[in-house]
Amino acid sequence: MVDFVGSGPAIALGAAFALLAVLAFVLKGLYLIRSGEVGVLVKRLGGRKMPPGQVIARHGEIGMQAATLMPGLYWRMPVVWSMRRSKVIQVAENEIASVEAIDGRPLPKGRLLGDEVECNQFQDGEAFLANGGFKGPQVAIIRPGTYRINPFLFNVAKRAATEVASGKVGVVTAQDGQPLPPKFIVAPQPEISPSAAHASSRPHNFFQDGQAFLDSGGFRGPQLDTLQPGRYYINPILFQV
Repeated sequence: MVDFVGSGPAIALGAAFALLAVLAFVLKGLYLIRSGEVGVLVKRLGGRKMPPGQVIARHGEIGMQAATLMPGLYWRMPVVWSMRRSKVIQVAENEIASVEAIDGRPLPKGRLLGDEVECNQFQDGEAFLANGGFKGPQVAIIRPGTYRINPFLFNVAKRAATEVASGKVGVVTAQDGQPLPPKFIVAPQPEISPSAAHASSRPHNFFQDGQAFLDSGGFRGPQLDTLQPGRYYINPILFQV
């Protein structure tokens, strides 16, 4: 004869343990991203392996993901996913931040920096990779503000903005661009309006728009244009002042 009365506590205890196990499983998959943080998911299982040489996962691959999570509460299957958190990037009014991409297409031969691509100021890592972003130092910089950037895809280095003191001028030397023409000591000025040779030509705003400088046929070497006293948000890898 089965003792149902005696087995009652054992059943209740087993149910309690099962409930605790389920609760622990659910809690392990919960992730809270606070207002000053950015979250990056890591996929452990359930996807393809990344090709050799690739650092950041995309299209469901296993590994560190390009996308980031905004502040909020999230749940992901604990066995499949883990989470990394980092602080948001804050750039002060007297600073700029230069960016180096850890993944992306190889830089073209002869180029020092990767051309700018649409990626919401490096806050959309998936767009950066999908739009053909280049691995290595970037032409684009980050201006003053707060940014949610994937630190596993981008190395961000804050630097002082360029300040030209009163009574002085800033002499600029470009580190990237077209080779200086023969017999030229100072580079010719880039074009400022579209032409047959450079359809995307536009003003570079006192060297603050590095991509405009390059798209307009800017040359490497000392520049004819100088900087008057003031503050400038210039990429120090692209231009020496």
